Amino acid sequence: MIMKIIRWFLIIAAFITFRSEKVFCEDSFQFNSDYAVYKGSDNKALLEIYYSFYMKSLKYSFEKGEYNAVVIIGIKISDKSGNNVKFDQQYNSSSTVKDTSGQELKKNLIGQLNVSIQDGEYLLEITGTDSKNINHSDTLKYILNIQENISETTMSDVEIASDIRKSGDQQNSFYKNTLLVIPNPPALFGNNLKIIYFYFELYNLSPDSSYTVQKRIYDINRNLIINSDKNIKPGSRSLAEYGTIGIDTLHSGIYFLEVLLENQNGKVFSSKEKKIFVYNLNDNKTNISGNASSQNYLTSGYSQMKEEDLDREFDLSVYIRSDFETKSFKNLSKLEDKRKFMFEFWKARDNNPATPVNEYKMNYFKKINEANKSFKESYREGWKTDRGRIYVTYGKPDDIERFPYQISSKSYEIWNYNSLEGGAKCVFIEKEQSTGIYDLVHSTLRDELRNNDWEKELKN
Repeated sequence: MIMKIIRWFLIIAAFITFRSEKVFCEDSFQFNSDYAVYKGSDNKALLEIYYSFYMKSLKYSFEKGEYNAVVIIGIKISDKSGNNVKFDQQYNSSSTVKDTSGQELKKNLIGQLNVSIQDGEYLLEITGTDSKNINHSDTLKYILNIQENISETTMSDVEIASDIRKSGDQQNSFYKNTLLVIPNPPALFGNNLKIIYFYFELYNLSPDSSYTVQKRIYDINRNLIINSDKNIKPGSRSLAEYGTIGIDTLHSGIYFLEVLLENQNGKVFSSKEKKIFVYNLNDNKTNISGNASSQNYLTSGYSQMKEEDLDREFDLSVYIRSDFETKSFKNLSKLEDKRKFMFEFWKARDNNPATPVNEYKMNYFKKINEANKSFKESYREGWKTDRGRIYVTYGKPDDIERFPYQISSKSYEIWNYNSLEGGAKCVFIEKEQSTGIYDLVHSTLRDELRNNDWEKELKN
């Protein structure tokens, strides 16, 4: 059983600021989340949920001399199948600024929610929504395996932080064990954050024994980059551990932080791992080829991608690629050439290259996944259907009018796009009753099928 949230908070904190000559695209909605599980009280675990919004991706309205944005955080915890909901709550908080044109919005809105939870396997869904632009919403899902009633020597999850400092301020929402631990939900470092902070707890230690905590950083290919250890003699059965790792020598890319707890004989009691992202805007070095472009490719994941995955990704890009790109890819025979082609394909479409992620690509595949969930037909994936194609190409409609089956009329839907081409619509008709297969029969969108007499096709 999930208990009610015992505390929650929201702070506006300067986090990571990247210099860029490009104006941040409002469509690049950025929501990040993370979590860590610690030993709680009353035989329950404490689940800490961390989240952040990039403030400039929110929609602000001018009210009473100030600009205000409202964010909604939804926390849903179900059994592993997602069918039996244990906890489902939403929380609102506002961000108020005096000016939306300056440095004030180049910050992250960072927050944390704490939930007490019993042993078990759960599906955790964290949703972030801009309440003034509900099309800007994202849901991140995690599988939790909570084991609170443990007797063996072990460790908690590792929290990745942007800062950790000593404090006696127990009323501060980031306070725990004499420390203020400021979460870093995207686990993003570089430029203004050149130190990785981490926090974890050790449980069921033997006060008279000695232990070693190892910290390792691996690159995307699992090559060991940094390795350090610390010997501890706890003096008590539980211990809070924290530390830092400098990343001045790390180039832009994806890394993994692994923390291990060992005894003197090298026996590993427990290990935890977190993915870390390093992005240095002026990173012109690489230990492989000597140029930033090559390093970006080598750390992008494409340098190791299998051919079937590349072909699949190319197929999924059908709605946005040009005829020239289609012919170029199909003429490639070498795997390495395909890898570089797909890397450059998405890089060319990145509308905010100052960030370490390609928001355009993320948004595109998010729509692909949503189309697969909502519009799957008997023998076709959702993105291949007419409704799926329109959804992926033009986005979520502002309104959908649904007309169910009638004796003299087939089922049909009208999708309205209020902001496209001065207002546009698409009409889909179900081919046969109860099949769920809808065909596009009319659209006022440019380059789409137009049939002003589409209503004639409604007759059974």
